[in-house]
Parts: sequence; structure tokens; C-alpha cells
Amino acid sequence: MDTSSSGATPTPVRIAFVCWIVVTLLGLIGGILIAAGAGSALFSGIDDVADESTAALTTAGIVVIVFGLVQLWLAFRMRSGANWARIVLAILGILSLTSMWGGSGGGVYNVLYLIILVAGVILMFLPANGDWFRGAAQRALG
Repeated sequence: MDTSSSGATPTPVRIAFVCWIVVTLLGLIGGILIAAGAGSALFSGIDDVADESTAALTTAGIVVIVFGLVQLWLAFRMRSGANWARIVLAILGILSLTSMWGGSGGGVYNVLYLIILVAGVILMFLPANGDWFRGAAQRALG
């Protein structure tokens, strides 16, 4: 079946979309835990936590949450055929990968995130998907 003319979303694009949703949810959970960790230290009565540390954790958590929401929006745009969203997601994926190299090691969370992220990027750029993204752009114009 020729998905570029029929408009049906190819299976690899649908699977890539699911990968991006999972990666985004993992990131959002991480951001919430980071922000909550800063607050939980204060609520548990730990007085030796520096104000700068809690402010930095809260800020980092908020940034991760905002990043995740933008990534979620991009995933939906990619699934609808926006080639620019596919490119931006790939760039964000590469940036995420590079930030992991200097980060917190190879725990199960990081390995799972890494595998799903790489799968999502690869699936978006399989050769047959290019025709579908070009067809989606043409359908949007005409």
C-alpha cells in the first residue's frame, strides 16, 4: 500500500510516536521527581539544605517539565506529518543523548530512556517515511 498517496500514517511513524510519548513521560516523571525532591527536603525538616540547592533543583525540575511538554507537542506534530517537527525531535534527541554521556551513569532508567529514544529517532527516518512526510506536506498545501 502506498502510504504517501493514501495519507495513512506508516507503521514506523506510529511506533516512533509511541517511543517519543514514552520518552517524554519518562522525562516528565524525572522532572517532577527532581522538583519534588527539592520540596521534600524542606517539608521533612532538613535544615541543612542550602536555599541555592533547592532553588536549583526546583528550577531544573521545571525546565525538564517544560522541555517534556514541548517534546510532547512536537511528537503529535510529527505524527500528523510535520517534517520540521521530525527534524526538531531528532535534534532534541541528539541533545538528550549527549547530555546523558556526562550525566548520572547507566542505571536502568537511563538505559531504558536511551534505547527508546534511539529507536524513536531511527524509526522517524526510515527511507519509506520520507515519501509519507513529503506527501503530508503536499496534502497540507493543496
